[in-house]
Amino acid sequence: RLAHLSATPSGFTDRIWVLLDVADPAAPVEVGRWWWPGQGPGETPDWPVGARYAAHHAMVDGTVAYLGYGDANLVVLDVTDPARPRRIGGLRWDGGETHTCLPLPGRGLLVCTDEQVRAGTDAPERRIRVVDVADLTAPCVRATFPAPAGDHAADGLRFGPHNLHENRPGTYRSDSLVFATYFSGGLRVYDVSDPRAPTEVAHWLPDVPGPQLNDLVVEESGQIWVTDRTGGGLYALAPEPQLAALMRQRQTRAPAGHNARHE
Repeated sequence: RLAHLSATPSGFTDRIWVLLDVADPAAPVEVGRWWWPGQGPGETPDWPVGARYAAHHAMVDGTVAYLGYGDANLVVLDVTDPARPRRIGGLRWDGGETHTCLPLPGRGLLVCTDEQVRAGTDAPERRIRVVDVADLTAPCVRATFPAPAGDHAADGLRFGPHNLHENRPGTYRSDSLVFATYFSGGLRVYDVSDPRAPTEVAHWLPDVPGPQLNDLVVEESGQIWVTDRTGGGLYALAPEPQLAALMRQRQTRAPAGHNARHE
């Protein structure tokens, strides 16, 4: 019923967080919004020159929304009252363009991607992180995921993280296996059973020049769908037996619409 999205309303300098009630799909109604002070009409930015503080999208766990906010990285919102969201925490780290902040059900952890928005070998490094949110007011980074091996930036395109499979109800769900697109680095699968030492357990690259794997979803059955933003391709992947067995072992099931942390 509630859609979390980014938008740039009239008078704002960049994207902010907006919450829509879509009970009537023909007439969605805005019920709440939050922005970083300085983005609004007549406000003065307080962030460094050259930085971009802009909302991407929020992942919700109960009454808490974890929002990727560009160079501000992580913003934690209390959305108990959707009309009056409150910032209750946040975290900056050495990296920008934070995209997705994915809660791992029941573990008090997030997996956060910093999107690579520049192409070529001189682009700043962007990585994936494990963030501890057991204390919502004081998140901290537990670990940085390993970067894919190889010179994937040599093709002059983007090389770095983008989207994560988001554990949506009705899809494959796990609190320890993370599926990520890495642009020219392909599809990457990580094991975060030890949050201080994430490891790569599988990867896949299409046999085409200049792949830019963009988005993905993993079905409950284990089938993986991946898109390529430049080649225009849609790929359907079946995990090889070793990965399929690991996926079955690590699969968590929760009733659709329920929050796994509180079950």
